[in-house]
Amino acid sequence: MTDFVGGPEDNIFNLTQYDGSSNVDGGGGYDILNLTYPNIYVVRDAWRMVLNEGYTRNLTSYYTNDVFFENIELLTITAPIVHSSGYVEIIVNTDRVNALIDGNGGGRLTLDYMAESVGRTFTYDHDGLNAYGLVTFKNIAGLQILGGTGDDILSGDPDNAEGGTITIISGAGNDILDTGAYSGWLYGGLGNDILYSRSPFARVDGQWGDDILYGITGSGSLFGGTGNDTYIIDGVYIAVTEYAGEGVDEVRTSLASYLLPANFEKLTGTSASGQALTGNGGDNYIVGNVGIDTIAGGAGNDVIEGGEGNDILSGETGVDSVSYEHAVGAVQVSLQAGIATGGAGNDQLWDFENVIGSAFADVLTGNDGNNVLAGLAGDDILSGGAGIDTASYEQAAAGVQVSLLAGLATGGAGNDTLSGIENVRGSAYADGLTGDDGNNALSGLAGDDLIEGGAGDDILSGGVGIDSVSYEHAVAGVQVSLAAGVATGGAGNDTLSEFENIRGSAYADMLTGDNGSNALSGLAGADQMIGLGGDDEYWVDNQGDVIVEAVGGGYDRVLAKVDYTLADNVESLTLIGRGNIDAYGNDLDNILTGNSGNNRLRGFGGEDYMAGGAGNDIYHVNSWGDQVVEAPGGGTDLIVSSISIDLLALPDVENVTLVNRWNINLNGNALDNVLTGNSGDNVIRGFGGNDVLSGGAGRDSFGFDAAPGSGDLVQITDFSVADDIILLSHDQFGPIGSGSGGWGSLDPDAFVIGNVAADANDRILYDSATGALFYDADGNGAGAAVQFALLTAGLALTSADFNVIL
Repeated sequence: MTDFVGGPEDNIFNLTQYDGSSNVDGGGGYDILNLTYPNIYVVRDAWRMVLNEGYTRNLTSYYTNDVFFENIELLTITAPIVHSSGYVEIIVNTDRVNALIDGNGGGRLTLDYMAESVGRTFTYDHDGLNAYGLVTFKNIAGLQILGGTGDDILSGDPDNAEGGTITIISGAGNDILDTGAYSGWLYGGLGNDILYSRSPFARVDGQWGDDILYGITGSGSLFGGTGNDTYIIDGVYIAVTEYAGEGVDEVRTSLASYLLPANFEKLTGTSASGQALTGNGGDNYIVGNVGIDTIAGGAGNDVIEGGEGNDILSGETGVDSVSYEHAVGAVQVSLQAGIATGGAGNDQLWDFENVIGSAFADVLTGNDGNNVLAGLAGDDILSGGAGIDTASYEQAAAGVQVSLLAGLATGGAGNDTLSGIENVRGSAYADGLTGDDGNNALSGLAGDDLIEGGAGDDILSGGVGIDSVSYEHAVAGVQVSLAAGVATGGAGNDTLSEFENIRGSAYADMLTGDNGSNALSGLAGADQMIGLGGDDEYWVDNQGDVIVEAVGGGYDRVLAKVDYTLADNVESLTLIGRGNIDAYGNDLDNILTGNSGNNRLRGFGGEDYMAGGAGNDIYHVNSWGDQVVEAPGGGTDLIVSSISIDLLALPDVENVTLVNRWNINLNGNALDNVLTGNSGDNVIRGFGGNDVLSGGAGRDSFGFDAAPGSGDLVQITDFSVADDIILLSHDQFGPIGSGSGGWGSLDPDAFVIGNVAADANDRILYDSATGALFYDADGNGAGAAVQFALLTAGLALTSADFNVIL
């Protein structure tokens, strides 16, 4: 073994490879120790130490009288009792250390794992070994363990002659912390931690997260901190503390009696022998066990569940509820009689206003006050008695349909029978709630609800979701305003909140939305509907319905069962039902959508999008920006247009009629088209199919672009020799023009009156007796002439009536 002894000055010790153990005594001054080989070192009077790269990895040092070690293989440290600046603090960051750490009665040991991201399990015991069997320490005045960001299990038992304490501070993980049986402090840090207090002098602080704190024996102080914390209390003298606004906190105790401290919300008894449990001044949820419990809620609006056993339950002051949610069978509860029997024992009830039933078929009866009855699952009988009583379906597993008029409720909470009920609270799902002829309060809560108050002055609330208020059964017209939150007229004077949509009555209604997105449906009657702001939807079933929209009032849509013309400032119109009805736009860029019937869609001004759907539809086009959309098999459709139309871009539209006097043109597609010109000069080309072409007045041109003999036969109904001309494709009919390259006017030698070619030059043959127009590819050769068009018979056609074009 080699000894190294420093003087009073600042010393630097560099220890590399040695066979034996080494003792290092720094003496006075500020000393630095560099260790690069795994010997056993005894260090005295150390002020500042650094471990360099090597077997021992490294040691990080700072500017205080601390000693930091990391990833040490073999190490023995003896710290001085005191130094000129106070106690030396030794910090070891590893689970790889095989060390004897002797504080000489004055050192403080810190085990630092803050840089660790993987959860560790460390138990440091004064008797010798940790979980790895590697660390021994003695004579330490205090032990501090610092956790990392992983899920750590940190515990210690610092029993030593100096009476030191243990402090464990966890990091960001979900940790398990334990002081052992001696005094100490635990800090949970971030994460959801489990903390054990086993010492009468321990202080446990969960800090942040949803923590579980165990007060096992004796006394001690437990602080949950922020988050929803749970305290397991089995010691009589254990003090628990929560501050206001730190979460929803619970005490679970096996003690014979327990008074819930301030700022706790839940109290649960865990003893089977019966307990006396008392709430605090807040709103508490108190649960007994299988014994005979005596439970008092105290002040506040409490929920009390006795559990099994014949319990004495008292709500005391506040609006309190007795619950049988976890009963093992159906219960019969009467607040009037103050008793409950059935699947949770025979209970005595005092000072309760509300009842929560079980998952079975319960009978729940109120008293003379205002009660809330919640049957939960099962086919329940709810009887409110005197007072203003409420049936609650807040815990239903699916949407419910409740009718106070019929006295029935079905859906996600069973099939209930209701009597003496004035109000209803719906579920978290889509509900249908209907009142009766009295004054009702109906609340949909979450879900997309449909609520109808019926007669009487009702208070109606849709809650969260896209909710609708209905006056479908009103006896006269109604005036409903979501913006003002009121409804008057044929169903009483109602107060409305949190609704998005309105259904009117069978009469003439005035329905007004708000600045959100509303759906307004007047039903029968000539209704006035005012959307205000937002993207609104109007349902129209009467041609007398009037829609009022302001400029900039959102993007709005009408769904109509009748012929309808869009009001000003409304953008979209969709026809519904199966009737043959029409849709007319306005000066905006409209979207017009047909139904399955035969529809006429006309946008008027703007650049409109028109989709007819099934049926034989008629589209009116007057802007280059107009769009027509047709699906295959969507009927036989017609476009009426004041601009040129190219059906090659609309392969599922059959017919076009041009209007106005402009010189505009028309192209067909591969279907059998009926193409009709206007009074201007039109160029009309069929582009395949058995087309019917009509030029109308004007000097019209009829184009033939399909190959003769393809089976297509085009009829020109009104060809005028004086005004019109036939255009033949050079690619399909060949170079039969009189100009260079066979273009231009038809060569006179290529035209003949009759149905048989007389010589090899005859290509176009007109049978004046029938009006048939033929093409003969080889004149009087072996090939037969094929008919490609039908004109009026008896026309004085000449080659001048034809032109060969590209």
